[in-house]
Order: sequence, then C-alpha cells, then structure tokens
Amino acid sequence: MTKFTGFTKEDFDSFVLKDLRLLQKVKEKTERLVELLSKKLGGYFGLYEYRKGRFAGYLSKLRDRKKNAFFNIQLNADDLSLEFQIENKKLLFKFLGNVDVTVLNELKRIGDCEIAIWDKNKKLCKLYPGNIDRADIKFLLNKIKATEYPIFKFRKIYPRDEAKKLLKSPKLIHDLTKSFRILKTLDKYI
Repeated sequence: MTKFTGFTKEDFDSFVLKDLRLLQKVKEKTERLVELLSKKLGGYFGLYEYRKGRFAGYLSKLRDRKKNAFFNIQLNADDLSLEFQIENKKLLFKFLGNVDVTVLNELKRIGDCEIAIWDKNKKLCKLYPGNIDRADIKFLLNKIKATEYPIFKFRKIYPRDEAKKLLKSPKLIHDLTKSFRILKTLDKYI
C-alpha cells in the first residue's frame, strides 16, 4: 500500500462532480488512512459503500462492526469526520441511559463536534456538545424510539477548509489518533 498523502480541496470537490475516477482516488486515500490508523490503534478495519459514490472506513474491536460501537472515518463534500458510531438499537438505549452528559459536554475540547441521530441516510437531529443536559438525552431517546434503523454518531469534524493545512499534513494521523483515544472513553457507557 502506498503512502497516505492527505486530502485536498479537489478530493472534497469530487463528491460534487461525481467523477468516478476522482472518487476512486479518494476512496483509495481513505482506505490507506483507515489502514494506518488500524495499525496504530488495533482492531478490525475496512471500507464500505453506503450510497453510490459514497464510502466510509471503519475501525472496530469486533469483526461485525454493527454488534458494538465502532469508529467511522467519513469524507463528503463538506468535511472529513471521525465518528463514534452505534447502529444497534438495544446498545443505543443502553448507551444513552448510562452516558454522563458532563462527559459528552467536555468532549467539545477535541474540536468541532456534533451528536446526530440518523435513520439510514437521513439526519433526523443534531446537538452540539457544550450545553447538553438530561432533557436532550430524553429527546434523543424519543427520536430513537420513533426510528426503525437508528444510527447514533458523535462526530469530530474536520472542515474542508483545513485541506490546505491539517488535512494535507502528517499531523492529521496524529490528531485522528489522539481524538480516537479520547472518544474511546465513550465505550464504558455501553
């Protein structure tokens, strides 16, 4: 596997242009990034396509990533994100029932973050760490109850504007690794 060279603005633009040749290059870069992170952090890793021309890489302690929380690396036209993700409804209820809102709020220290509930490919709601309280957790639980295939994501966002700096530099691997280790503390609530 070749060296990871980071992401450029053109990589982000490829999602808008829908140029399959450019998207293939971005897919290969994402795969290299996920493989490098897996070597540093351990566990299983892979790439999956969730819509035509849209893909994400994952890191998981289990071979079947959906049986537990896992980490997702996703790239789209707007940003790169590192996501603590849960797609198992039972685990979601357990996690939200146990999670300390103070911990969720303190996680804003890792940078631009959001908490989102999705139903397959549609975002249903999002909250921003810093001012979350138990009423917000109850709101999320109610959203999950009304959702057939809920997906919970705690996302650290790297905006495409950083493609000139962080996303194009070797510091990206270091920052993702550091953020991964911080977000990994959420595992104790499952």
